[in-house]
Amino acid sequence: MFELKIDKGVERSLKKLPNEVVANLLRAMRDLVTDPLPHGCRKIVGPDRSYRIRVGDYRIVYEIDEAGRLIVIHAAGHRKDVYRDY
Repeated sequence: MFELKIDKGVERSLKKLPNEVVANLLRAMRDLVTDPLPHGCRKIVGPDRSYRIRVGDYRIVYEIDEAGRLIVIHAAGHRKDVYRDY
């Protein structure tokens, strides 16, 4: 099982989203703790261990640290904006 760390910028961006979207994103983040590479995750260009998962029209960008058993959420938001912040 992995530990989950969420960047402060992600917390701020979640406050701007509708409650039901936030609930879906948080559920997906919680699921990463047990399955860091769920079906449908994609490797993104950038740091070696960076991935993204899709939650409807929204994306979660995260990094996996296998050695430290840690998942760091770097960005979460609408698909048109999320990669600008990362």
